[in-house]
Amino acid sequence: MKILEKYIGKSVILSSLVILACLIGIFSFFSLIENLSEHDSVNGIIVFFETALELPGLVFYLMPIAALVGALLALGGLTENHELVVIRMAGGAKSYIFRTMLKSASVLVIIAIVAGEFLAPVCQDISSKMTSRSSESAVQSERIWTKEGQTFISAGSLVSDCHLNNIKIHKFSDRGVLEESRLAKNGYCIENGWELNDVESTFFNGGVTRVERAEVLIWLTEIDSSLFGMLGLDPEKLGLADLWTYVNYAQQNAQNSQKWVQAFWARLVHPFTIYFMVFLAFPVVLMSSRSNPLGRVIFIGVCVGLGFYVVNELSSSFGIAFNFDPIVASFSPSILILVIGAWLNIRAR
Repeated sequence: MKILEKYIGKSVILSSLVILACLIGIFSFFSLIENLSEHDSVNGIIVFFETALELPGLVFYLMPIAALVGALLALGGLTENHELVVIRMAGGAKSYIFRTMLKSASVLVIIAIVAGEFLAPVCQDISSKMTSRSSESAVQSERIWTKEGQTFISAGSLVSDCHLNNIKIHKFSDRGVLEESRLAKNGYCIENGWELNDVESTFFNGGVTRVERAEVLIWLTEIDSSLFGMLGLDPEKLGLADLWTYVNYAQQNAQNSQKWVQAFWARLVHPFTIYFMVFLAFPVVLMSSRSNPLGRVIFIGVCVGLGFYVVNELSSSFGIAFNFDPIVASFSPSILILVIGAWLNIRAR
């Protein structure tokens, strides 16, 4: 039985990794085209490296689809060659085969977690630094905002964690009255604060307004420079540790953290979706041997996998747009796959 377990396990893992490689190739190709169109002034070699650094993130997000199609291919091949029948006649009950598949899925889960939580954040940081060094243009074009007490800080663009452009700092009193306003051309992080350049400070005292200008101004703050780097990135590209850091910061400063909380829960549940996909593939193959041709079933499996990817993205977008509960919006696609898999498993008995 140990030999059968290894045989099934290797088939599922190898098939899933082959499908994963194919999916990564397709998604990387389109990502490369997008990066080339967005960074016309950046050296082409840099763009290739930037695309390569996105690979760990693709491994993390595409692994559930690869697990579904890989499990369908592996079990489907065993079914068509009548090997699955031999395995069951040798004492391999459906529950045993299912447990073996889940063990194989655990290997894929570990690969996804290592790629998504350890490699992807490091690669994202390297990519940001590489882009900022190779081009004077900012890597973040939308204005980003944060808050510290009654002080609101925004930057028009982010070149790196330690370099901001078009900085605005507005300080309000406890009654919500504007007391100070500072505009700076750019700023660089230093110990315990920021060095602002070409600064215009406006002080409001009742009906009296006073304006001061300075070439260089030291602004003391407890805001970590890496926080601006997180604000300038897509939450889906950050690891759980970074997401949790910003969620805590946002809640302590009464900021809206909807998309960050949702990204946290979505990233937390995503690796376990691999188990649900394998759980779904098992009854589909058993039912296909009785009615539908294997090729049609695998095609349906590919459509289901891509459909899950689309539904997962839509659920995240709708959750943010309509302010749904982040946990519900993040878990809904996975729960749907689990329910469908349970229903098919009952029918396949």
